[in-house]
Amino acid sequence: PYLYPLPEGADLRSRVLRVYFQALNAAVQRGRPRRPEETPNEYAPTLAMVLPGSQAVALSQDFAAVRYGDVAPSEAAVTALESTVAQAISGTPEKEK
Repeated sequence: PYLYPLPEGADLRSRVLRVYFQALNAAVQRGRPRRPEETPNEYAPTLAMVLPGSQAVALSQDFAAVRYGDVAPSEAAVTALESTVAQAISGTPEKEK
């Protein structure tokens, strides 16, 4: 299966792109690849099979804003998404806050 290359860089834009592609790669490895014709928002329900539903939607929206609108979310939002995706990929449940 095709795995997406992960962008490098520490800027918010690169971090959002990287975390989105990490989530896509996890979905591919679980048999849930994104079809070429699907937009990020159309794919969000499938991505919710890998990530918590609200986080899948937030990640898809942030990815679309960065990729197509050149708008980056806040540092706090990116850090939260990175944590959620890392925990989902590793299978570690999120800690209660």
